[in-house]
Amino acid sequence: MAKSTPESHQTRTAHPGIYKLRTGRYLVRLRTPFGDCSRAFDSLSTAKKWQRETRVALETGDLVLHEGALLSREEVARLHRPSLTVAQAIDHFTVSGSCKVKPSLLNVVVSHLGTMPLHELSKAHIVRFLDERCDGLAPATRNRYLSAISSLCKYACQRDWIEQNPCSMVQKWSEHGNARDRVITPEEERALQEAFDAHSAELGDIFALLMLTGCRVREATTLTWRDVDVAKGTVRLSAANTKASQSRTLVLVGRALERLKDRAKVRPINSDELVFQSSRAGGREVDATRLFRKVTNRVGYDWFHSHLCRHTFASRAAATPGMTVAKLCELCGWTSWAMAARYAHAMQDDTRDVMELMAERYGQ
Repeated sequence: MAKSTPESHQTRTAHPGIYKLRTGRYLVRLRTPFGDCSRAFDSLSTAKKWQRETRVALETGDLVLHEGALLSREEVARLHRPSLTVAQAIDHFTVSGSCKVKPSLLNVVVSHLGTMPLHELSKAHIVRFLDERCDGLAPATRNRYLSAISSLCKYACQRDWIEQNPCSMVQKWSEHGNARDRVITPEEERALQEAFDAHSAELGDIFALLMLTGCRVREATTLTWRDVDVAKGTVRLSAANTKASQSRTLVLVGRALERLKDRAKVRPINSDELVFQSSRAGGREVDATRLFRKVTNRVGYDWFHSHLCRHTFASRAAATPGMTVAKLCELCGWTSWAMAARYAHAMQDDTRDVMELMAERYGQ
């Protein structure tokens, strides 16, 4: 921007607001209710064009005078935008009523990207995070992390903390043919149970609970003794620890019940203590997912993932005579029947028996 020039060093031209300087250049002065600005040009035609276009832009609001400088609306908005890190934005997001993302996912994002300024978060940063964090994991896991970051960025966009959502340019991975649809055979189950028992009693008991109740690994590792009723053989999952945010009751049977009975013999006085505690982490929650991967890689079962326990439970339950879609949803804690529909084919044999009985009783 040109500095003010004394009147004696400039000459008025036939165009109001444009002056010719002693150097031969042309000075344009704009006076607005919000302040004055000026700029010098080498030719009169260029000066006239800038004067005309700038006036129009100021009238439409495309340009704004900010502390004597001409700035675009985006530049002014950026100046007034709070300078937040990703971690600070997540703190705001988690206490808002619009946050539906699991805290565990956001905690991982904070550990990797928390110190980065939010406005610098780009597609490249997000893809690098997904590649590093989700290496060797299922496509669905990668997609969940991407959705978590995208939800955060949408929240930030609504508050003008960032101009656009960088996640919109990151493609989700196809979950078709997901290896997590594999069913664990009885022989594999016995081999896995032996391997996990050999590693630690906690890991073996968690595996038995996953296989015989269909609960999620996080639901098992966050169990407290207050949730367990050994006498009735039930476990109450609180709404805070379930994916659907709805409490439900698990019925304990077989070795899962026997193992919890044995563990209850030395239960702590405080009912809020975790049922499964990590001896190496000072009584904290067991990182079962990491330990499962460590053990299965060592024994040659690298295909194993804790979700396979839940899928196997649902497959076995669906094949049980008398099972219905509604009952399967209740057992697995699904709020949508669409989740149970993938197992409906296993219920068709029982449906045929019902139809044949109706035909025999009422057929003509």
